[in-house]
Amino acid sequence: MTSSNDLEWEGTLTHQLHLMQLLRVLLTVLYWLVLEQRADNRISLQVREKRDITRQELLGQLLYGNRTCEIIRMGPLAFLDLCKKLVIEGGLKPTRNASIEE
Repeated sequence: MTSSNDLEWEGTLTHQLHLMQLLRVLLTVLYWLVLEQRADNRISLQVREKRDITRQELLGQLLYGNRTCEIIRMGPLAFLDLCKKLVIEGGLKPTRNASIEE
Protein backbone atom coordinates (compact mmCIF):
# COMPACT_ATOMS: atom_id res chain seq x y z
CA MET A 1 0.00 0.00 0.00
CA THR A 2 1.25 3.49 -0.76
CA SER A 3 1.45 6.16 1.83
CA SER A 4 0.26 9.73 1.48
CA ASN A 5 3.89 10.86 1.31
CA ASP A 6 4.47 8.59 -1.69
CA LEU A 7 1.39 9.96 -3.46
CA GLU A 8 2.43 13.50 -2.66
CA TRP A 9 5.92 12.81 -4.02
CA GLU A 10 4.53 11.31 -7.25
CA GLY A 11 2.21 14.30 -7.67
CA THR A 12 5.09 16.69 -7.14
CA LEU A 13 7.27 14.78 -9.59
CA THR A 14 4.50 14.77 -12.21
CA HIS A 15 3.95 18.47 -11.66
CA GLN A 16 7.68 19.14 -12.08
CA LEU A 17 7.79 17.13 -15.31
CA HIS A 18 4.87 19.10 -16.71
CA LEU A 19 6.57 22.36 -15.78
CA MET A 20 9.81 21.22 -17.44
CA GLN A 21 7.94 20.33 -20.63
CA LEU A 22 6.21 23.69 -20.61
CA LEU A 23 9.52 25.45 -20.09
CA ARG A 24 11.04 23.49 -22.99
CA VAL A 25 8.18 24.55 -25.28
CA LEU A 26 8.50 28.18 -24.21
CA LEU A 27 12.25 28.19 -24.81
CA THR A 28 11.77 26.63 -28.24
CA VAL A 29 9.24 29.31 -29.18
CA LEU A 30 11.51 32.07 -27.85
CA TYR A 31 14.46 30.70 -29.83
CA TRP A 32 12.34 30.58 -32.99
CA LEU A 33 11.22 34.19 -32.48
CA VAL A 34 14.81 35.35 -32.04
CA LEU A 35 15.83 33.59 -35.27
CA GLU A 36 12.91 35.16 -37.14
CA GLN A 37 13.83 38.62 -35.84
CA ARG A 38 17.43 38.19 -37.01
CA ALA A 39 16.25 37.20 -40.48
CA ASP A 40 13.89 40.20 -40.60
CA ASN A 41 16.72 42.53 -39.57
CA ARG A 42 18.96 41.23 -42.36
CA ILE A 43 16.21 41.74 -44.93
CA SER A 44 15.44 45.20 -43.59
CA LEU A 45 19.10 46.20 -43.80
CA GLN A 46 19.31 45.05 -47.42
CA VAL A 47 16.12 46.94 -48.30
CA ARG A 48 17.37 50.10 -46.57
CA GLU A 49 20.74 49.95 -48.34
CA LYS A 50 19.05 49.55 -51.73
CA ARG A 51 16.58 52.35 -50.90
CA ASP A 52 19.42 54.68 -49.92
CA ILE A 53 21.28 54.02 -53.16
CA THR A 54 18.12 54.61 -55.21
CA ARG A 55 17.37 57.78 -53.22
CA GLN A 56 20.84 59.18 -53.91
CA GLU A 57 20.58 58.37 -57.61
CA LEU A 58 17.18 60.07 -57.94
CA LEU A 59 18.28 63.15 -56.00
CA GLY A 60 21.41 63.33 -58.13
CA GLN A 61 19.31 63.23 -61.30
CA LEU A 62 16.97 65.85 -59.88
CA LEU A 63 19.64 68.30 -58.79
CA TYR A 64 22.24 67.78 -61.49
CA GLY A 65 20.26 66.42 -64.42
CA ASN A 66 19.14 68.43 -67.44
CA ARG A 67 15.42 68.14 -66.58
CA THR A 68 15.62 69.83 -63.16
CA CYS A 69 13.67 72.92 -64.18
CA GLU A 70 10.93 70.80 -65.78
CA ILE A 71 10.47 68.58 -62.73
CA ILE A 72 10.62 71.07 -59.85
CA ARG A 73 10.06 74.27 -61.84
CA MET A 74 13.18 75.95 -60.42
CA GLY A 75 16.91 75.65 -60.78
CA PRO A 76 18.99 73.44 -58.50
CA LEU A 77 20.39 76.38 -56.48
CA ALA A 78 16.92 77.83 -55.92
CA PHE A 79 15.70 74.41 -54.82
CA LEU A 80 18.54 74.04 -52.30
CA ASP A 81 17.88 77.57 -51.01
CA LEU A 82 14.21 76.66 -50.57
CA CYS A 83 15.23 73.56 -48.59
CA LYS A 84 17.44 75.68 -46.31
CA LYS A 85 14.61 78.17 -45.70
CA LEU A 86 12.18 75.38 -44.90
CA VAL A 87 14.60 74.06 -42.30
CA ILE A 88 15.61 77.39 -40.76
CA GLU A 89 12.37 79.35 -40.92
CA GLY A 90 9.78 76.60 -41.19
CA GLY A 91 11.29 74.13 -38.74
CA LEU A 92 11.21 71.28 -41.24
CA LYS A 93 13.24 68.29 -40.09
CA PRO A 94 14.38 65.19 -41.93
CA THR A 95 12.95 61.87 -40.87
CA ARG A 96 14.40 58.41 -40.91
CA ASN A 97 12.62 57.77 -44.21
CA ALA A 98 12.99 61.07 -46.04
CA SER A 99 15.57 63.81 -46.26
CA ILE A 100 14.72 67.50 -46.55
CA GLU A 101 15.37 67.48 -50.29
CA GLU A 102 12.95 64.60 -50.77
